[in-house]
Amino acid sequence: MTTVRSARMEDLESTAAMLNDHARGLHGVDDMTSTDLKLYWESPDVEFDTDVVVAETSGGEIVGYADLGIYGEHVWLDVRGTEPEALPSLLGEIEERAAARKPDLALLGY
Repeated sequence: MTTVRSARMEDLESTAAMLNDHARGLHGVDDMTSTDLKLYWESPDVEFDTDVVVAETSGGEIVGYADLGIYGEHVWLDVRGTEPEALPSLLGEIEERAAARKPDLALLGY
């Protein structure tokens, strides 16, 4: 069973590692460094407490990630994970957060 919650800065290394596990599964290479992820999390366009969520197991392992980004007339959603069971909850949570933040904008995914 997984729990979806707001990301915390102490999740940085484990989240970057999970994102790289995901990327290796799809493309065979890493695509994220913890430095890059931290830069995104700390960027002025990101409201970290509401725009970034993770899914974790009862043992505390990060197995999923979602964030939202507002670009013009659209809200982009990014949802990734190494445990398929976590994805519906992640998507639902980030959609709710996006709708609460910008209810008048269209949602797009990548």
